Amino acid sequence: MSQINVPDLARKLLLEGGKQLKDASIPTEIMSHSAAADATVESGTIKAVFGASVGTAIHLFNDSGDIDADGIMGTPPADTEPGETTIDWRPQIQFADGSAWLKYSIVADATAKATGKIGVAGGSISGDRSLRLLCYKRHNPTDKIAVAVAADLGGISSPLSVADILALSVREATALKVRGKLTATLTLSWADIFSTSLQQLSDLLGGGDSGAFLIKIMAAASATFTVVVDDDFTLCFTREKAAGDHALRVALRKSVTHDHRFLAKAGVEIEFADPSAVEKVLGDVMGGVLDAPAGVLAAISEATSLENIPKEYQSVVTALVKHFGIEDVDPLAALKKKLGEFGELLTDRIGRIAKAKVALGFQYEYVRIASEASLLEATLSEAALRKLHGALIAFDFSEMLAYKGTGLTVAFFLHQKTVDRVRAWGFSLGVDTWLNISSKQTRRDFFVSRRYLWAGGEQVTQAYLGSTHYNARMNGWSTEYGALFKADLNESRAPGEIAGRDFKCGLHLWWEENRIKPVSELARIMDDAVLWGVIDASAAPGLHARLHDVIGGVSECKLRLSALLSDHGLRNAMGVIARASDEDWGRDAARALPWDARHSARATCASREKVYTPFFLAYSCSRDSSGSALKQLIARSLRDFEGRLARQEAIGQTPWTLYQVLLRSDIDKQRFWTRWNNLREGSSRLLELLDVRGDWRDFDDHFHLLSRSLEQAFLIRAVASLLGRKVPAAVNEGKAYARTLTISYPGRGADRVIVIGGKA
Repeated sequence: MSQINVPDLARKLLLEGGKQLKDASIPTEIMSHSAAADATVESGTIKAVFGASVGTAIHLFNDSGDIDADGIMGTPPADTEPGETTIDWRPQIQFADGSAWLKYSIVADATAKATGKIGVAGGSISGDRSLRLLCYKRHNPTDKIAVAVAADLGGISSPLSVADILALSVREATALKVRGKLTATLTLSWADIFSTSLQQLSDLLGGGDSGAFLIKIMAAASATFTVVVDDDFTLCFTREKAAGDHALRVALRKSVTHDHRFLAKAGVEIEFADPSAVEKVLGDVMGGVLDAPAGVLAAISEATSLENIPKEYQSVVTALVKHFGIEDVDPLAALKKKLGEFGELLTDRIGRIAKAKVALGFQYEYVRIASEASLLEATLSEAALRKLHGALIAFDFSEMLAYKGTGLTVAFFLHQKTVDRVRAWGFSLGVDTWLNISSKQTRRDFFVSRRYLWAGGEQVTQAYLGSTHYNARMNGWSTEYGALFKADLNESRAPGEIAGRDFKCGLHLWWEENRIKPVSELARIMDDAVLWGVIDASAAPGLHARLHDVIGGVSECKLRLSALLSDHGLRNAMGVIARASDEDWGRDAARALPWDARHSARATCASREKVYTPFFLAYSCSRDSSGSALKQLIARSLRDFEGRLARQEAIGQTPWTLYQVLLRSDIDKQRFWTRWNNLREGSSRLLELLDVRGDWRDFDDHFHLLSRSLEQAFLIRAVASLLGRKVPAAVNEGKAYARTLTISYPGRGADRVIVIGGKA
């Protein structure tokens, strides 16, 4: 066994040593002691040499009400189902009558070199490290303290030693608390990577004249990333049974209290697991960025002269020569060189975009996991522990997940139940799995705190995540839309010094719908893209023609519209909404009315704005109008517009008519205008909170106030239109305000995805 010597224990225990462990008069902390003595923990190739300062403590747990600050010993919540797998951290040893436990803690500062194989699978750690080794030994409650401690001193178990862990008795544990680097792998589809970041390529665009660009890729095309998280962790080994496949349990959690030397947020490093991942999609991306089919680029690469390039590609070649500013009489060599340089530039840009998106998404998913949640829980046999112990101590969990032997059962790893939903990454990374019922509105809030204790006091970081989400399904058709707001305090502060302006924030709006028929609804897709600000109206005809060539013969497709506002973009957007007038809202409400190709007044955003804005201006002056009075107001507003549409609008029975749309906004309670006022008020409050020293605890109230306008299809479309029209052009550079349209469809032999963005 590893020998962990606790200095001067006998002398320190004279006062309590003669009492029985069950004695209720004994305080939980029996002893706390610091000694100026070297200590060594050694197991195989792992050797931790502690410095001159070693702290020790002994705690006694003889009652279910005793509290273990490290959370390893205790009583589970009353609502916890026995044996149920849960990501919430649970006590690894549950208190039971007839037993008492002694907890031994050894705390020491050690050099990173001396602990180089502990918790550093993701890379080296510089500087000193604070290690805590914990051991929980079970005893008969009638044993005297001195006798129990004397029995334990010969073998206080260390988590660094396989032999020590195997020597644990049932319901005993040993744990390690340390700053470490945890590793994991993550696979993300390229369609998801580009779905919120395509406009970051806008400055590289050219070639076509459609005013929009699209990238076609295989739906299955993906990239795998290696993720390294640098944080404070607790790794615990517990003996549950004397033998068998589930004899031992290993669990990992974030430490509730963090080392004072690491006051910044947990670090996340991202690298491609396959360095050639970008090259595999470069052709598709390059073709989309340059408006050049992959066949053209291949023909240019292989050609020895321009005459060798097929005639059907000559116009594209001419456009590329013009785009790159080539004036040579024979431009082929110069064009090849430019394309090579452009490919290198694009490869670097794509790689940085992909890693930034994964880092952002993973970091927020990780940060929002509260300290009370487990990151890993698994059961092992003794044989499996012998094989995996080194990897577990090093936090190399990829080796554990790849283990093919017997005796290992992984309950979960890194909140896997939500991390699996990679399609929702970005700011919407990892919001819980929504209930799959016919129609459901869900709202969620998360507040996550991280505490840092040190000699100078206490500091904290905070994070908030608020979301609203609507999902409806019927006969195979489905739609979902929603909004997610996030706020991060990146740098730690003293609790009394935290203000709203210290947070970095973002907002994500999205709309998704399936079973859309391109043969009859391609114009509607273009209209939605214009409404959400993905493209300008002038780009719609050219993009329509290009999409018709690609998906015109497809029976059904699925679309997703996304608007992502980063911190700078969000502040501008909140200002736009807060300053918007009733006339602005009426104009965008008109634009947001349902598309209908059968009526010219409903066929485009511009036509709806022209025909229906007068009604909303009149409605703003008669907000109490409902029933027949509202129908009369609609009829008067449309009296100059003749035809079947005006008659149908006056009757107001068809689902897409103006009256029916407003009816679903609870017009009898003035909800349409109330929601608009709440949207403005919530935006104004958020902007004030972010620009002055507002109370960060008000994030949820302010988001809830404005989010009510994002919980109806009609209203979230109106908000998207308002932002698309009014957010300053200076913000629309791709990072601060990114809008994309993603279309998924079945291709020949494999599903495909088109990601569309507008040219800057």
